[in-house]
Amino acid sequence: MIARSRLSSSRRVPTVKLRRGSGDHHHFQEIDRSAYIGVRARWYDMNGACGHQALAGNNGHVKILRGDLPTEADTKGAAEAELARVKRGAATFTLDLAVGRPDIFPETPIQLIGWPVTITTYAWIVAKATHELDGSGGYLASLVLENKAAATDHVAVDVGDGWL
Repeated sequence: MIARSRLSSSRRVPTVKLRRGSGDHHHFQEIDRSAYIGVRARWYDMNGACGHQALAGNNGHVKILRGDLPTEADTKGAAEAELARVKRGAATFTLDLAVGRPDIFPETPIQLIGWPVTITTYAWIVAKATHELDGSGGYLASLVLENKAAATDHVAVDVGDGWL
């Protein structure tokens, strides 16, 4: 599951602290995805012959998932995962490190130090890590960070019968 940050041994991946350094290049972007404050999904109960809805997040401006899912559990899981995906993409941070870090890989939690408060207030997780050797024998790392929002942060609830 995305944003769980666990190793195969079930231990948590340790948080890596990155200090702003000379030679590092970065790009920060905030996207206004806060327009969606919830996600709705639906399923059809064949035994009860009626439709049901699940809501992850809050009512208001909600994203509606297309189609019917087979079970209540699948519907709630899909709504929770989609809301987490929307929240994760609300802020991105790309970082090219002047000195490579082989200990950083996807799902690694990152704490940024030395950047403006608008950047450091987010809980970051590595979405993509690219490591390479340049032609002169140097080791480089490029990171794409996302806001860490897990599906478990947004529990879906049954909002009753009816169709969207």
